[in-house]
Amino acid sequence: TETPNTEPVPKEEPKAASVAWDELIPMEILDNEIKNIRNFLTPTLQSVGTYNREYKMLPMNGNTMAALAQIALSHSGDALWKDQALALRDLSYVLANSADAPGRAGWEASSLAFENLSNIFSGSDPTLESDPDPEAAFADNADRGPIMQRMEIAYNWLSSNTPTPAAFADVKEKALHETIVLGALTQVTGDESYLFADEPDYRTHVTEMMSAITQMRQAIEDDNHESFRDGVSSINKKCAECHTDYRE
Repeated sequence: TETPNTEPVPKEEPKAASVAWDELIPMEILDNEIKNIRNFLTPTLQSVGTYNREYKMLPMNGNTMAALAQIALSHSGDALWKDQALALRDLSYVLANSADAPGRAGWEASSLAFENLSNIFSGSDPTLESDPDPEAAFADNADRGPIMQRMEIAYNWLSSNTPTPAAFADVKEKALHETIVLGALTQVTGDESYLFADEPDYRTHVTEMMSAITQMRQAIEDDNHESFRDGVSSINKKCAECHTDYRE
């Protein structure tokens, strides 16, 4: 008797583990970073003159706030605006793309976007051109380049303001904030929705960056200046290597 041939059962590809956002960035830090962005945007959009001086910083702030709002969707922590996180994400991206040039037209577009976005924080319903997509990936509503500008600001601050143990001790709270924001945004840039982010070499860069950031967070907790500075040096090295491989 012949044994009938059976079709082999296809093996499922292992799924990537979901990101533990609760561990990477406490909601208090995430919310404070969004407040910092709002505190920058409010005076910047007061007039055409203030807009013209700072308009190049709006894409970075808008895209960063969009990424943070996307993180909040998968975070167990709470914030007053969290039930509107989808709208905050989409409107932050609109704001980021409104500031494309100096002058009244750019100011008016950016101000209108910020006014609409601010309704979320005042408890009012914002106006949306279309319903937010809850399945949208990071790359759909947060451009990687401007996010990396915020990462660079965090690195530069951490590098410049912690040269000695005494200086490190004086700025530990701010250092923790910048380190955690740097780590969260590094993880965002590793999301596979971005170009190259599914490549093994790219993932290695992100993994090693995250290891350095974990070391820095532990060093802050332990008041270990030497270990913290070693982590900062590792960040500098990994950024340079990744840019050499992928920036062009």
